[in-house]
Amino acid sequence: MRFDPDMTLGEAAGLDYLFFLSAPTSRFENAKHSNAQVRWLDRSGLILGGFSGGIFPLARSGVMEGHATSVHWCYEAAFKAEFPDVKASEAVILRDKRRITASGSGAVFAAAGWWWVWVTLWLLPMASWLPLVTRLRNIAEHALVAVD
Repeated sequence: MRFDPDMTLGEAAGLDYLFFLSAPTSRFENAKHSNAQVRWLDRSGLILGGFSGGIFPLARSGVMEGHATSVHWCYEAAFKAEFPDVKASEAVILRDKRRITASGSGAVFAAAGWWWVWVTLWLLPMASWLPLVTRLRNIAEHALVAVD
């Protein structure tokens, strides 16, 4: 699965929402121009958001000041070190004015209304080959124990 952009930030003026999905270390190729473009989109009324590591480029653009953001626990120290003035929250999904942030991939599914995807992806490995073999082995071992 890929999350490549299908338009430039300059073409995003007609959108209602713009969400950032990226690694925490991701940066724009032309940071000065792109960050200015994100700030312009914010001033024009666009609702901005970031999922998981996508909160980092969103905060780097300067549009998170005065807004709280949902930060996954594994990014919390790095986020607070780089953005000490941005309020970090442990909330899984956070809506603050015109900002929507989600702390992890499971939260993204919940925010999209697909809560069942996270449950399915959590339960599916439990029905995989290794647990099945382990369970059958346990049954076989206990079935061969003499009853007193």
